[in-house]
Amino acid sequence: MLAKQAEKAARQEGNLMAAVEKVVQAERFELVDSQGNVRARLGAGADGSPSLHLLDSNGAPRISLWVRSEPRMLTDEGPGLELCGENAVARARISVRSDGAPAVRLLDEQGIERAVLALKPDGAPSLHLFNKGGQVRAMLDVLPEPDESGEHGALTVSGKSGSHTLKPRAKAR
Repeated sequence: MLAKQAEKAARQEGNLMAAVEKVVQAERFELVDSQGNVRARLGAGADGSPSLHLLDSNGAPRISLWVRSEPRMLTDEGPGLELCGENAVARARISVRSDGAPAVRLLDEQGIERAVLALKPDGAPSLHLFNKGGQVRAMLDVLPEPDESGEHGALTVSGKSGSHTLKPRAKAR
């Protein structure tokens, strides 16, 4: 509203450029729709980390983008992108850990991780699959270098009877 008033005053003076600010600063910006509903928030958290949240018509966050000064304690996540379902619960998250390794996390309707595809710090890919309780049930790991048996990867499946690791058999020479 103030910008429109300034623009109107500048037009009356014949100097439109006087109404254009080169920099606008605030701790938080909100974008509203024609009904005055907040549809996006851009701001800095208590630690100064910037974030952008895009909201649906009910005001629930659906897409969030952030750069954290300090990674989250449990996941070690640094910068990331989060996509939420209609109930504002995170369903997918892409992030980079403090060691520089990226991860893609898929979450169920309760926000529990069910699948994680990640690169380890050495660049080797890893896929972890979880049950509804959040316990690892299958892991597929690719090693950057062959292990002592000459293998480059393994599939581990876990259940009530324990864990079983499958490795490819070495070819006969």
